[in-house]
Amino acid sequence: MSPTNPRQQTVHWLNIIWVYILCSVLSGAYLFQAVVHENPCPLCELQRIGMLIVGMGPLLNLRWGIQPRHYAVSITGMLIGGAVSLFQICLHICPGFPTFGTRVFGWELYTWAFLVFASSLLGLGLLLFLWDEKDRTPQPLQIPEKIAFGFYIILCFANIITAYQLFGLFHK
Repeated sequence: MSPTNPRQQTVHWLNIIWVYILCSVLSGAYLFQAVVHENPCPLCELQRIGMLIVGMGPLLNLRWGIQPRHYAVSITGMLIGGAVSLFQICLHICPGFPTFGTRVFGWELYTWAFLVFASSLLGLGLLLFLWDEKDRTPQPLQIPEKIAFGFYIILCFANIITAYQLFGLFHK
């Protein structure tokens, strides 16, 4: 049973769409890695972890009802991932200093990652404006929510496996 109030439905679907977008971005990074054969650096892995943390907030909302503390988890991921991607941008911003990685539509992947974190922050602001105390009631999971959870869990395991293969337990 999905929420009956149009505002609640909007917030519910925005959380689902947010998870799908994050999962699509991470899947695109894995696809890029497989096609171009360009393994991520440790900073890129940290950005992927940041995106996975950002996705936890809307997933918690879908499972246990929409609560601001769930969005706090997402904000933590945005701060971690955004700081790492901004740091990587600053490492390569000097004139004549080579950039890292292949460009996609003219920008490096770490620049795109920063835009994802910034866009997530803007989207979160919208969701917090739409939030109401009545949204705390959890809804039963339907097919779209279950697919989002499955997609997210697969990406979490893929990230663990990839990070272990590239860096081992302790990166030197």
